[in-house]
Amino acid sequence: MDQTMATYLAIADQNTSVQMGAVSDALKGIQDQMNTQNAALQSQISAMNSATTAANLNQAPQPPVTSTPATTSHPTPAAAPTYVSHVIKKGETLSQLAVAQYGSKQAAYSGGGIKAIAAANPTIIKDPNKIYAGQTIKIPTKIS
Repeated sequence: MDQTMATYLAIADQNTSVQMGAVSDALKGIQDQMNTQNAALQSQISAMNSATTAANLNQAPQPPVTSTPATTSHPTPAAAPTYVSHVIKKGETLSQLAVAQYGSKQAAYSGGGIKAIAAANPTIIKDPNKIYAGQTIKIPTKIS
């Protein structure tokens, strides 16, 4: 029995050595391949740097361009946005959005807030009572 166990252990040890040798050879091959690719990349980088340096040396330095305007003018301030974009969340209504945008229920209802939002989105809002989560609508910043 001891002889059989010793034989199995010797075979297992030999298999392990063979397998480790194969793994080592595979890793060595991968390392050689990476070294070759690295050398090729370094060569390409050097060539690119040389070409860039040569091109820069061939160009004469240009003086900075300066100009003085004939008149001094101030830019026109940007106009306030006409619309605010909003993605409808589950449970929201046009009346809630109108109150949030225009500040009061009166502005939302009798002030025309709900109608203004619906009118700004004719292709999305067919019925002001039916809006759906995920729709992106435009909300006018002011009621006309």
